[in-house]
Amino acid sequence: MIAGMASATGGEDIHTYLHLDGIAAHSNQDITNMINSALLEPMQDYMPLSCLPLLADDSELLTVSPSEVCNSLLELNPRKAGGPDGINNWLLRDYADFLTSPVCDILNASFAEQKLPRSWKDADVTPLMKVKPVTTIAKHIRPISLTPALSKLAEDFVVSKYIGPAVLESIDPNQFGAMPSPSTLHALISMIHTWTQATDGTSSAVRVVCLDYRKAFGLVDHGILAAKILGLRIPRGIARWVCDFLMDRRQRVKLSSDCFSEWGTVPSGVPQGTKLGPWLFFLMINDLRLA
Repeated sequence: MIAGMASATGGEDIHTYLHLDGIAAHSNQDITNMINSALLEPMQDYMPLSCLPLLADDSELLTVSPSEVCNSLLELNPRKAGGPDGINNWLLRDYADFLTSPVCDILNASFAEQKLPRSWKDADVTPLMKVKPVTTIAKHIRPISLTPALSKLAEDFVVSKYIGPAVLESIDPNQFGAMPSPSTLHALISMIHTWTQATDGTSSAVRVVCLDYRKAFGLVDHGILAAKILGLRIPRGIARWVCDFLMDRRQRVKLSSDCFSEWGTVPSGVPQGTKLGPWLFFLMINDLRLA
């Protein structure tokens, strides 16, 4: 993780880990902008989501109670870093008694307005190295988004009450990754069972094709995804809130507590590190199933 390299490696310079032409001539600030530009470049071929469905005045609204909010605040992991708003998990958890009422009001106002506050759509990106050294930023670095804790809190309620159950209704039973109950072990057992059935006493062979989605999370078309969200069996006001989650998002790369890139717009993809991200990705790829 580049953002934590200096402390984890005894203060070694960031240039040590990037093997790019002319990198030695750049400052850490320049490097953050370089990384952010490289991560955002593949997304520029996509049209950003520019409009939302009409406000659903008669739609069922999600309302959370103070007790639900208090329990969620107390369950926050205090060791996890905060997002760009600077509100850390430990602060929300340690002062849950005082913050429950205002946080509850903020969440319910967001659900009633069917949109997110602007600050919830910003993300600090922590670049994770897939290989060492990094010779191609877009290929060898995976971005993990640190979003505001209050946004994740709101997403968690939306996922648990609406998006999760709705997606599970239609999801391919062969989807095992990041599902609530299945695991990689279930996936392996399913594959071995299928292969054994195909070859047991048939003198046949099995050929396996493995596909790796290029920038799978980052290259999700928001227009297609929004249509899928609106097709779920959920209240239209919730669907509108989730569509708004995708709009006008920004990110910046963070290398240290005082080294950030410039902000860049995010016209596609689902942010890795959010609560909604994995569920929206499953919904997007659910058409890729065996007939």
